[in-house]
Amino acid sequence: MDTTRRSILKSLPAASLLSAAGLHAQETWPARPIRIINPWPAGGPADALIRPLAEGLRPVLGQNVVVENQPGANGTIATANAAKAAPDGYTLMYSNLGPMTVSPAMVKLPYDPIRDLAPITQLTRSPLVLTVRDDLPVRSVDEFIRYARAQAKPLIMGSVGNGSTTHVVGEMFKAASGLDFTHVPYKGSDPLLVDMAGGRIDYSFLNYLGTVSYAKSGKVRVLAASTLRRSDILPDLPAISETLPGFDFASWYGLHAPAAVPAPILDTIYRATVRVLNGEEFRQQLRQGYFELVASTPQQFGERVRMELEQFTRLVRTSGMATG
Repeated sequence: MDTTRRSILKSLPAASLLSAAGLHAQETWPARPIRIINPWPAGGPADALIRPLAEGLRPVLGQNVVVENQPGANGTIATANAAKAAPDGYTLMYSNLGPMTVSPAMVKLPYDPIRDLAPITQLTRSPLVLTVRDDLPVRSVDEFIRYARAQAKPLIMGSVGNGSTTHVVGEMFKAASGLDFTHVPYKGSDPLLVDMAGGRIDYSFLNYLGTVSYAKSGKVRVLAASTLRRSDILPDLPAISETLPGFDFASWYGLHAPAAVPAPILDTIYRATVRVLNGEEFRQQLRQGYFELVASTPQQFGERVRMELEQFTRLVRTSGMATG
């Protein structure tokens, strides 16, 4: 280092030197592998989306992108770990409305989804579908509501767990239709569908991918989608809102990062992710999994999380639903 340059550096404040070092670090990012925390079990439906995305990001970012499964507590353990990870862009969160907007509306958690996590993009959306046992004499949402009102006792609704998204949609349907129900929580959709096919529960709101084989074999019947408009992936299936105006619920997956990750790094991740999402190969994988592509901006995604958190907080307060 020559004498002139050494003199200039000595005259700079320490803060300026740190700032310059920080800019240099941002310019060289990523310099090592990136991990994406997946709050759901390996081999499950969530893996079918995030692992192809990670593979697609590798050549775009020039680094390995590793998916790390951290299941448990409806995704809140993994989300808490992501929220307190180093804000350097090397840890990302495969986010979902459950641990981001449903669970925080119901219980106090060691993270705030708005304060502690930065939105990158909403990857996908997909409806849940109102599914009934096949021997129920109904073929539409209107017939289902009229049938339920005519019964001496509330119908039995199954969910994949207390406080799950399937439970939340049931409470939303109750508020919109005025129908009460007896709630039976299960540990997953498979045992629930077995009991529905066997006539032990009457209905549920489930992911279409897990329901389609039962529906095609005539064991259960799918009546409608939970999204505001007919889903692009299920265009022939009516929307619940066609009977109950304004009804709208969509399950989604997204990408978040720890809140203090520098904006240039977040922007790089966002642009790389959207590039992968818009590839034809990835679009085909989305269609096979019954996912709709979203690829929203960070601002749009952040607003959706805030809106849903407020919505579900009101629902929990008015319905009295409990997680236990």
